[in-house]
Amino acid sequence: MKELPEKATVVRSVKARKPEHVYLDYLQNLYGKSIVAPYAIRERKGATVSMPVSWKEIEKGFDIGEFTLSTVRARLKRRKDLFKGAIEGGQSLPI
Repeated sequence: MKELPEKATVVRSVKARKPEHVYLDYLQNLYGKSIVAPYAIRERKGATVSMPVSWKEIEKGFDIGEFTLSTVRARLKRRKDLFKGAIEGGQSLPI
């Protein structure tokens, strides 16, 4: 948040957040916690998919309904894998 205060927030309350902020749930980054993996299909109407997005897409705005089981394959062909860089180079998280 210190590096990108105009884009990111840790404010949990939806009502208290600015609409242009991306919520970073740091509480899910603790030992023993789990988060939704990239490309995981959500059990909801439309079968939305957890999808890595670029800052440009966040700034422009989008609807999560754009990322579904039906659209993922075409998006990956067009945009490639935005998550790939996150798993290269040996990541290490201190416990």
